[in-house]
Amino acid sequence: MDPNRRLAVFIMGGTIDSRNDPSLDGEAVPLEESLVKRYLESLRLSFKVSIHQICLKDSRAVSDEDQARLISMIEGTGEMHNMVTYGTYKMDSAARLLVAQRSLRDRVIMLTGSMGTILGTVDRTGRLSPSDAQFNLGYAAGEVFRKQPGVYIAMNGDTFRYPDEYWKHDETGVHWGKTDTEPSP
Repeated sequence: MDPNRRLAVFIMGGTIDSRNDPSLDGEAVPLEESLVKRYLESLRLSFKVSIHQICLKDSRAVSDEDQARLISMIEGTGEMHNMVTYGTYKMDSAARLLVAQRSLRDRVIMLTGSMGTILGTVDRTGRLSPSDAQFNLGYAAGEVFRKQPGVYIAMNGDTFRYPDEYWKHDETGVHWGKTDTEPSP
């Protein structure tokens, strides 16, 4: 382990830290305890990780107080490399908020999440579908050390630097690209 490489991880919730309940037509239900934390702690990473749980909420339920606490905790750790797990529906607005924080401009902040739970997804027939959660966590953790200060979103094998590039999930699907080509709402 390289003691000079450190990653602060901030857990906000989202689908990545939820369970799938087929009776709720695919809605994710937040877990009572973060599995992201347990998953990262179980790995033999080549760097030191500190994990800070802010909340376990669907991103649409994250409050202004939750966001203020996230900013305060990132400032408080003083780490250069930071990863935030966040729900995909509000990941772009979280990136917008973080990039606006002057106090964080010297940091690398990597947002990630998943479209499936870390547990995987079980459909109505009981069929298990693998999740992108573990892949996205590993990908984001590796990418954070390769980037210059800024706010990024790492999803499904690609990294988007906010605000020049975007990655959005809304009721019509997932959209990504360069900001100057972003489709109007």
